[in-house]
Amino acid sequence: KQGVSSCTACPKGQSQSAAGQSECDDCTAGTYTNTTGSTSCQNCDAGKTSDSSLAVVCTNCPVGKYSLTASTECFNCTRGFFADSEASSSCTACEAGRIAKKQGASKCTVCPKGQSQPASGQSECEDCKAGTYTDRNATSSCSECEAGKVSALKGSKQCSACPEGQFQSATG
Repeated sequence: KQGVSSCTACPKGQSQSAAGQSECDDCTAGTYTNTTGSTSCQNCDAGKTSDSSLAVVCTNCPVGKYSLTASTECFNCTRGFFADSEASSSCTACEAGRIAKKQGASKCTVCPKGQSQPASGQSECEDCKAGTYTDRNATSSCSECEAGKVSALKGSKQCSACPEGQFQSATG
């Protein structure tokens, strides 16, 4: 009978931190090792995940999603936020005048003429109130109608001149 003359290196996706062991330990979900003979598994970086044991690499989160360090899954950006690149560790708030209606957005959309959004990180545009308007996209506020003009409806893109025989001396 011949004795054992050598030890075997742990394969990729497994490690062993203690001497004198008879087997290797699997890297757990959220960790990986891409080298043989590893003494430990590394955490996946933020923006990357491994959802199973024995991972050799971590996978980038797709656009619209993010993850934290040692994560086993990617999470959708919440409404009003976006991630426009792979491997994001966080989501960015849409700036004023722009929104993300759905979770998991990869970009923000502009508020159309007649609507605005004064705050960042929002999911809905607001109609301009009666007496105000905006004739531009992506605005953070609506403007008051100047004297001699009115906008009777909310969501106005312009103000109309008072007809002959009528006037409006106030703004808004």
